[in-house]
Amino acid sequence: SQLFLIAQLQKIINAPTLEEMREGKEILANEIGVVFKNEKSGPADAVVATTGTVEGGTFRHKAAHFEWLLDVAKPLGLGFDDLGKRRLGTVATLHFCDELSRLYANENDSTAIAASFAVENWAAAGFWEDLVAGFRAINTERAEKIPISFWTFHSALEQQHADHTIDELKECYDEGRIVDEDAFCQTCVEMLDAVEVFWDGLDASRRGAPPPPAPERLILERHADF
Repeated sequence: SQLFLIAQLQKIINAPTLEEMREGKEILANEIGVVFKNEKSGPADAVVATTGTVEGGTFRHKAAHFEWLLDVAKPLGLGFDDLGKRRLGTVATLHFCDELSRLYANENDSTAIAASFAVENWAAAGFWEDLVAGFRAINTERAEKIPISFWTFHSALEQQHADHTIDELKECYDEGRIVDEDAFCQTCVEMLDAVEVFWDGLDASRRGAPPPPAPERLILERHADF
């Protein structure tokens, strides 16, 4: 969550148009605690509104997504110093974060479009719902429940995005912004490979197994990071 802020800021800086810069700011501002404002906003939307705009919205520290993760961590005996720092990340997790910065936030327009399309389609495939179901199952066996607002918020938000990803890609294609289809597909593969490394790493940690090997390209190009 914290390292995503870096990738999102880079995406804003590298945005090809003012409109897309503003769209990126909507995501970043909401991440750090600006609540979406819409015509139906009310007290119930104080920190969890999933529609609207940050324009005219209210900043609240407790609306920052990282603070929701701190709420998740507290019943597990973890605190502020145990989350969000790069030094705490595994090789697999840092690989995913770095690939977001390299691809999702890339200055090359076609590369950034491809990475966004790939990662948004992955996110829309239902993994948030799986996480919500998993935490609810865990909570049935715990006296001290784990808050799941972080997961339910993103699940609701992603459901709204799911129907738009193909339309957004078609619009970019029709505008001639995808100049090399092979390179576009390769970027999609690289972004999804990073997702796979991340989830394989989580699974290895869960099982107490050795972490999966990083992709050969990563080892060759960024061996100093490891």
